[in-house]
Amino acid sequence: MPEVGKKIAFIIKKLSELKHPDYNPRRISKLAKNKLAQSIKEFGLLSKIVINTHPGRENIIVGGNQTVDVAKELGYEEVQVAEVCLPLEKEKMLNIILNNPNVGGTWDETKLAQTIS
Repeated sequence: MPEVGKKIAFIIKKLSELKHPDYNPRRISKLAKNKLAQSIKEFGLLSKIVINTHPGRENIIVGGNQTVDVAKELGYEEVQVAEVCLPLEKEKMLNIILNNPNVGGTWDETKLAQTIS
């Protein structure tokens, strides 16, 4: 297991093993989701999915929640992920940092406020 917050491992994981966090403040419109699907179809999965390995947080998606959903819809069974080992409070902060507004999603303001408080 990577040292807390220090090392990152890149491995292949089954999508069926990955779990969405209940706090995720990120939303994506249907149009943006379609654009993401088209991008994956055209270019493949270029942005990494980040998951946690911290005890009690194993396989929680820290970054790439929308990508995981689209990859499942497109028939992917496995994806490359970056593993980090972070306690929940750091996991939440990394989740916010990794959410790229250029993808076209929006914030659930209530969940965002809860996540950073």
